[in-house]
Amino acid sequence: MYAKLIDGKLVYPPQVSSRPDGSTVIGYDKRDDLLVADGWKSVISTAQPGQYYAAAWQDDGTQITQVWTAYDPPDIVPMIFADGIETSVVVLKSQTAGFGIGIVADDGGELVTYIDHQSPRPPAEETKARISAAIVARKEEKASLLVLFDALASGDQKAIKDAAKTAKEKCHK
Repeated sequence: MYAKLIDGKLVYPPQVSSRPDGSTVIGYDKRDDLLVADGWKSVISTAQPGQYYAAAWQDDGTQITQVWTAYDPPDIVPMIFADGIETSVVVLKSQTAGFGIGIVADDGGELVTYIDHQSPRPPAEETKARISAAIVARKEEKASLLVLFDALASGDQKAIKDAAKTAKEKCHK
């Protein structure tokens, strides 16, 4: 494989190239003799030495080699808040400026910035009630979909329409 290093990025040769003599070469990217004559260099890829390494390319004049630079892994820390809530928080932090943002999951499972989440947690009874309601709703969704599948299998248009309406209501609460 041949390429040129331009602004730190690999640029690959075209498949079709016009030569200085006016001829056109189809399959130019496969012609090692022409590529070398035109200043394209062989590319040497190397294995990533670990998880937290960033790739870059280095031109030594005769070939382009992939090099790796280590960086610090992102901070992922469990935090205990003053009101006793414990949750996993992802802290995204700038490597140079030290600025960052915390991300938590809200009660619906969506990721939000720490400042946008609801705190403190609802009482244990309310949490249990929410979980129970979610379980019942999931069972109702499943049951309505099974009825829809049965209706589809039967081919009864009225049953399909009714089951689809019920499934849509149950699944979009």
